[in-house]
Amino acid sequence: MKKHTSRAGPSGNSKLTAGAFVLLFVVGMVYLVSVHPAMAQTGQGAVTGTVTDASNALVPDAQVALTNTATGVARQAQSSNIGAYYLRPLTIGPYKWVVSKRGFE
Repeated sequence: MKKHTSRAGPSGNSKLTAGAFVLLFVVGMVYLVSVHPAMAQTGQGAVTGTVTDASNALVPDAQVALTNTATGVARQAQSSNIGAYYLRPLTIGPYKWVVSKRGFE
């Protein structure tokens, strides 16, 4: 009796091998295109907001000060003509927040 063996290769089942290669290639490309680079965590942040008075009116030109109570590092900003402010970079920690403007208590 003669023993018969089958082998995949150029003369074997090459269409299946090429199809599997194409499938792997397409799946790999979809993976690479869909993966976005991760942003590193820096331990810093920002604070943004709007200064308003008791009647909810915008307060322009107010002084906004944040002081890290653990380190004593302070950041200051002045609110814009529409009361908006933005403070950065801020390290993680506890803060004391003071907003002031002449004529306001």
